Amino acid sequence: MNELKIEHKDGRAYITTPYHPGFVWKIKFIKGNWWEADTRQWSIPDNEGAIQAAREAMKEFFGHDDQSVAETVNVEVTFNEYFIQGPAVMVLGKAIFRTRGKESRIITGDGVYLLKGGVVNESSNKYPTVGVKVGTIVRINDVLPSEIEKYKEQTDKPYTVEVLNLDDDKKKVKLENEKEKLLSRIEEIDRELAKLGGK
Repeated sequence: MNELKIEHKDGRAYITTPYHPGFVWKIKFIKGNWWEADTRQWSIPDNEGAIQAAREAMKEFFGHDDQSVAETVNVEVTFNEYFIQGPAVMVLGKAIFRTRGKESRIITGDGVYLLKGGVVNESSNKYPTVGVKVGTIVRINDVLPSEIEKYKEQTDKPYTVEVLNLDDDKKKVKLENEKEKLLSRIEEIDRELAKLGGK
């Protein structure tokens, strides 16, 4: 999935990416940058140097830029212990959860799905922090294989990672949908039997 875009308009280049604190840090070094809160885009001067710097930052933090597509995998991550980071929980190079502060809601990252468990806003008045509960399971789409390799090299692993096979994933979704339909049909049959005085 190529969620990285650079749009050119009125002498400015507007950059759309998922959130990554490293990318934000790098983009701020481009002279003449500013954040467009309404469109949730970075705006930089529309010149070759600024655009090249933005594309290099995209490659560094997302594995590709707006003109290429990276090979990625989908994963399920299970948290084996309480995991706390702030202001963004970074897993496999992706900001999976983030918050702006004590009174802010927790935002789920792009391509991230909370399957089980939960997160807690652990922020103080000064330091935004997110906690992930033990047993939480998260699906993260479009993870770079290089991030999986980095994970394998870690010695202290507060979470486990399972790379999903897309064919198996499609089959699982299909079977879950079929199961849901069958359970619904069983409920219908039970209601009909109850009306007939059976069961």
